[in-house]
Amino acid sequence: MVLRRPDADLRAAGLSFAKIKYVKDLAARFVDGRLDIRQILELDDEEACITELSKVKGVGRWTSEMILMFAVRKPDILPCADLGVQKGMLNFFLSDSQGPKISIKKRKPGEEEPEDSAVDKKTKKTPAKLEIKAEEGPLEPTQEKGDQVPLLAQTEIMPKPEPGFKAEQEAGESLDHLIANEHGLSRAVLQSRVKGNKIKGGQYLSPDEMKALAQSWSPYRSVACMFMWALVDT
Repeated sequence: MVLRRPDADLRAAGLSFAKIKYVKDLAARFVDGRLDIRQILELDDEEACITELSKVKGVGRWTSEMILMFAVRKPDILPCADLGVQKGMLNFFLSDSQGPKISIKKRKPGEEEPEDSAVDKKTKKTPAKLEIKAEEGPLEPTQEKGDQVPLLAQTEIMPKPEPGFKAEQEAGESLDHLIANEHGLSRAVLQSRVKGNKIKGGQYLSPDEMKALAQSWSPYRSVACMFMWALVDT
């Protein structure tokens, strides 16, 4: 049991003295009932969850938000103090309608392919593409003549574009209409933040600015944050 282990044993395991204090405080709260994870799971109010988790020594708001996102799986968490999310939001809102450019990491020479690769490891060949022909689809009688025609032939996979529509009309279009102007934000302001003109506390965006920008992502802001981190990590 953690509470009964001498500090020297925990130090030998690689924990600092501060972390030993935090771990033992966490264990003590579970033992005496001050921290009940079942109660936290039943809370619908994210702020109430953060308040309870923050009572543990060494656990602040950001750590509580990460627990709610990754352990409790709360879908609508927005960690406003996370610089990665802030930078990802800047990249997203400064991109055009085609989305931010994400680079694909190339494999190093000799690096093995992923397990889900389409290449057969025994034959070293790529399996033939699966071809579906309309005449191979299930048959169903038509209402008029009673003859049979393939269902696939009746199915419209892609909707027809509206008259006068041109794909290039959307390509390159900015996302300025998504930027929350009521907080004084604009493309120029976001660009200045990217260049290093941060606000107080070294932040790229204030909590109010982030909430305004992410308003349309609710109630799945946790999922959106995953994409924001991806925009920074790639």
